[in-house]
Amino acid sequence: STGQCVHTLQGHRGGVYALALDRRGKLYSGSDDKTIRVWSVQEHTHLCTLTGHEGRVSALAVGLDGTLFSGSWDKSIRMWSAINGALLRILHGHSREINCLAFARDGTLFSGGYDGLWRWRPHDWTGQIIKDGGDYIQGLVVGSGGQVYSSSKRDVLLWT
Repeated sequence: STGQCVHTLQGHRGGVYALALDRRGKLYSGSDDKTIRVWSVQEHTHLCTLTGHEGRVSALAVGLDGTLFSGSWDKSIRMWSAINGALLRILHGHSREINCLAFARDGTLFSGGYDGLWRWRPHDWTGQIIKDGGDYIQGLVVGSGGQVYSSSKRDVLLWT
């Protein structure tokens, strides 16, 4: 790696706040323009644009089966087909903006935002709040043993 930019993918009409890669060579970008753009990593080309969010697309994550999940400042999480980009489901529960998404190895989805930390079970995608109010959740990562780490203000927190 030379550290030089070799290609720029353009097309969003607002700042880009989220990125995700899938195993089939697709790059997803989420933007302030309320869209998700799907790009070919191999060809560096725009494949399609996913629309439907009513606020900034601030978080993206790819599920175990390749399904794309997007979190937004419209307080929703959307599930998109990896095959054709069709909207599969909308998850509701957050009362404030969503900042981040992360998957555990068992397929459980975690989401964080200005209203706290949520857990979404993959068998029916019902959400449960783990931590509400107080400090907002800015970032999430799930360890290989299922440990959930979140960032908030100046702290990194570990959840069980």
